[in-house]
Order: sequence, then C-alpha cells, then structure tokens
Amino acid sequence: MKVKFYDNGKIISNKGMGWVTHVYCGEGKDYNEVESRQFVDNVALLYTWSQIETQEGVFDFSKVDEKVAKHTALGQCVHFRISTDPMIYQGANGVPDYVFSKYKVKYFERNDYGCVARFPDYLDENYQMCLTRFLTAFKNHYKNNPYVLQVDLRGYGEWGEWHSGYMHETRQLHNQALNKIIQIWSSCFADMDVGLALSSSYEWRSDLPLQLHAPKSYEEYKYFQGFDNLEKYPNVTFRRDGIGGALRVYDKQIIDDYYFSQKRHGITAEFFGGYLRHREMPDGIRGYHVEDAVEEALCIHPNYMMFMWDSNQFYNERQDLVQDVAKRIGFRLIPQETEIVCNGDKVDICQTWVNKGVGKYPFRSQIVWKIVADGATQEIVDDGFDASAMRKDETLTHKVSLPNLSPMQQLYFKLQSQKGDVVRLPIDCPLADGFYKLT
Repeated sequence: MKVKFYDNGKIISNKGMGWVTHVYCGEGKDYNEVESRQFVDNVALLYTWSQIETQEGVFDFSKVDEKVAKHTALGQCVHFRISTDPMIYQGANGVPDYVFSKYKVKYFERNDYGCVARFPDYLDENYQMCLTRFLTAFKNHYKNNPYVLQVDLRGYGEWGEWHSGYMHETRQLHNQALNKIIQIWSSCFADMDVGLALSSSYEWRSDLPLQLHAPKSYEEYKYFQGFDNLEKYPNVTFRRDGIGGALRVYDKQIIDDYYFSQKRHGITAEFFGGYLRHREMPDGIRGYHVEDAVEEALCIHPNYMMFMWDSNQFYNERQDLVQDVAKRIGFRLIPQETEIVCNGDKVDICQTWVNKGVGKYPFRSQIVWKIVADGATQEIVDDGFDASAMRKDETLTHKVSLPNLSPMQQLYFKLQSQKGDVVRLPIDCPLADGFYKLT
C-alpha cells in the first residue's frame, strides 16, 4: 500500500529555525527587541567580552544568565552575539582593559560612529591566550544548555562583523591573523554542538591603511577575509549582516558554497536598513522596498532571520511578511510518499521525503517508529535517516524493515533530532506525542 502526505500550508515552529529578535544584556530596553512572542522562536543576546570579564580571570555572566533564563522560560532558543572586538554601540570596546595594560598588547585605534574603538593585534600571543581563556569559560558556562543553538563568531572588526579591525602591515599578516582568530573560536567550541556564525559581509571601507575593500576575484575576497581555510572547521557557518540592498556577488557565493556543502548548521540573515525608512521613502532604500529586502534575505538560504530594525513597527504593520517568512524559512520536511509491503514476519517501508524550506535541518536526525498490535505498543528508533543535508526541493529516500507483529497492526512515525527534539511536520493529523499515523 502507499500513503501520501501533502503540505498543509500552515506555519510550523521548530527548534533550529525562525525569526530572531535582538536583546541587549546590559541596562535598558533594546530598541530592536520585538515585544510579541508569536512567530518569534529565537533571541540574539548582545554583549561584549569586556562586560563579562571586568577583571582578569573573573567572569560575570549574571546579566547574560538573566536574559537566557527569561527567554528560555518563554520557549525561545538562544543565539549569542558576544563580541570580542568593539561593538561600537552599547559600549565600544570588546576587549577588557587588562589585556592592553598588563600584557601590553598593541592596538589600532580609530573613531567609529562617535566611539573611540581599540582593535587589538590578533597575532599577539598574549592576546590569543586571553581570548582562548575567555572563550573557554564562555563555552563551559553554556555548554549543557539545550536552548543555545548558535554563537556568532564576532571576533574581528567593528561590531565584531567587518574584517578590517587591527591594521597589519601586509595582507599576508592580516590573513594569518584572521585565520588564527577563526581557529581559536572553532577549537574552543569544538565539543559544543553549535554553529559559529561568521559574517560574510564584504569590507566596504576604503579609508584604512590596508586596502581590503575591493577584491578582484572570489579567491582574493576569501583571502582578504581570512576565509581561505574554512573547510577545516565543521562548526563554522555564516550570517550576513546587512541584507536588503548591500549583498554582493562574492559574499553571496561563499554562503551558496556553504549551503551546497554537506555542512548542516543554520545560516542567519540580518537587514541593512530600518523598516520605517523603507516605508517612508518613496523609492525605498537604494531602490529596495521592504518586500525586496525580505526576498533578498531569503535568497541566502537562512534558517534564521533577524527582525528588521524598527522591529515592533515591522512586526505590527507587516504581519503578511512576518508570516510568509515563517512558512518559508529554515526547513519544511514532508514525507511525500510511503510504500508499505508486508513480507512475512517483516514490514518493508520505503519513504520519500522532501524539504520545502529555504534552509536545512541543522541537527542529526532519526525516525521513531511506533507499532501498535493486539493492545501492545513497541517503539523502534531508526538512526538510518539523516535529514540534515537536505536542501530546498531536494528529496531523500529511506528504506527500513520493521517487525510484522500481527495482520491488524498499526504504524506511526515521528521525526526527531538525536537529542530527542521532535520535529513538527506541515502535514495533518499528528498525535499528542508527535507521532503521525501511517496505517
């Protein structure tokens, strides 16, 4: 017999995808925080290294813990935006003062947006030692929190985002420095199953001593950014800070290359301009209206999308876009067809799945089969099905043999991560415990 399921068109909420709201961990309300919880499944917590390690070796995570506790109690998952370089706003310097005063780490100082920011020499061994100690403490503090899904690799340049930061004498030295920063972050988080989201934003500034803003090729772009060895780091993924009129060929290409690889961690999109500017300017921002900005964000295959600046106005006034994104973002896994053949004491099952979302499922997965026969229930965990590499419109066929306990047995199934998080599917008739009926 054959059983077919169809997309019911409903919005589904799953761990590992969805809208993200910004929240600052310091004093005061963040201007980009969305007050509603509907369709807002994730929170990005902003803070800096210097705000956590105010004295050498003394780590105060209390402000961050307070926000983590608040939002996870609401069922939201956590993305960390803890910058180790100047965040520019909400406190300029990401590096604690002792790194410069005690260890004499050189720095490059400049005035950015009214803030005097200090960018440390990333090649300094003392800086690398202090950074490693902080990242290790940071990782260990949150290692066992199942709600922490992503950590921004916000480690060089203004906002921890751009790729200039400290100005080395040559591009070769700069490439070595940026590669080393990525290596340290990746190593420190190697035993924690989170994606480290590295900004693919091109370097736009042409007023700095080291010219990095105009690469002549894709290979040169990767070299300028320190992206030329990323295949070594399975936990590094991408975010694009500034979508909706600022996306370029090379930073789109590197995200495409990541998406079409076998790596599974989610990609994040963040917007370039505020919603009110989009709304109030007759020609939009750089010719982009809010709808164009959203479509550009969706084209980089995101699992996560930050709310547009002026978040509450955007959320309240453009529920059409909020809900459209909620249907398309991340993964949308559907078991299109299941063929069931009774073969003596076995039931052979051939199941074809498709992903209708723009992103990927970011966890290792498994199917749990439930067999109900003669009043007894048996559950079988099937680790042979891994949906984590499925791209948009890609299908995956899975075969399994189950016990045939009686002629009248009924079959159910559910998809979950190997950690036990059930995946809601956009099909009808789920049971209360996450199972869907096959026969």
